[in-house]
Amino acid sequence: VHAKQDAGRGADTMSVTVSYNPMSYYLLKRVAWHAFLRHPLTGVGIGTFQTETERAYQAGELHAPLRALDPHSTWWGRLAEAGIPGLGTLVLLWAGILRLGLRLMRRAPRGAWRPRAVVAGLVGLLVSSLNVDIMNFRFVWVGFGLLRGLAGRDA
Repeated sequence: VHAKQDAGRGADTMSVTVSYNPMSYYLLKRVAWHAFLRHPLTGVGIGTFQTETERAYQAGELHAPLRALDPHSTWWGRLAEAGIPGLGTLVLLWAGILRLGLRLMRRAPRGAWRPRAVVAGLVGLLVSSLNVDIMNFRFVWVGFGLLRGLAGRDA
């Protein structure tokens, strides 16, 4: 990029081609949705989604690299593995955390940045959770803990 090369002179060059299938995450979510439709009340079982991806791979619905992956979505994964009750508990958890965060923000004195920063981070993670399974991210739980700690301090 920084120097011109004359043909046949100078250092050898190497070309690299990168390919990416943007639909692979969609395919995983589709497997999750079909797993949920087969078992809407109980799901396929916590931690067993890779059985579904293997089944989908054997049926020709997934590419080989996807056969042992998670659905890359907090919501689709929970729905597939734990059904409607499992999704309901996840919704309640997030509703409670966001409610606590909003309450702390309303009570905070003008210019208090801590509750706003934690809530902003958690909302960003919540948006990201549509395409990433964030519930195993340590900083999600640190954020939950920070909100709880701020609430305890204010009490």
